[in-house]
Amino acid sequence: MHRPGSIDDHPLMQLGRSWGWILAFGLVTLAAGIVTIVWPGSGLFAIAVVVGVQLIVNGVFRLGVAFSEEGQRQRGWLIFVGVLSLITGMLCLLNIFQTIVALTILVGVFWTVSGVLHLMGAFSSPDLPNRGWAIFNGLLSVIAGIVIFAFPINSAFALAIVLGAWLAILGIMEIGASMRLRRLSSTVEEFRGRGAVAPAG
Repeated sequence: MHRPGSIDDHPLMQLGRSWGWILAFGLVTLAAGIVTIVWPGSGLFAIAVVVGVQLIVNGVFRLGVAFSEEGQRQRGWLIFVGVLSLITGMLCLLNIFQTIVALTILVGVFWTVSGVLHLMGAFSSPDLPNRGWAIFNGLLSVIAGIVIFAFPINSAFALAIVLGAWLAILGIMEIGASMRLRRLSSTVEEFRGRGAVAPAG
């Protein structure tokens, strides 16, 4: 029987019950990464479609949790995130070309911000180990980000293989995480079952 404050309320246990969803995300992400590496042009559209589908599935999952027993205390937030995820996913699928450009620009933003932070850290810490290498990495990252902003379409194809490799690694990590969560959930259920049949006293 479920009791407030029991192990069933632990966020890790609640996440463990969703290992199947995480496994599905991992398999889809890994497949998208492989497609992108093998066929960079077609892979760009695959990435956009995967992002859209994942957002939609995530939205449905969030809404499902919102109206379940586990989601009672965060129902409003889960509904908001779920609806937002659904709308964003639908927009991604309706405007795949714009999604590709948006994803490319997001990579550019990340590289630019990361490069600026590297440079700030390097120039503010004269005793930083490998300071020259940090400055070089920062400059390279900023330049790459600027190039993406200037030529987002051409950069999209250049980044396709990089994004494909990243998706493949992310997919493998998600698959591994789902397996660990499944084992954790099974172990807890096994101990709970032993406790249920154990003699009193």
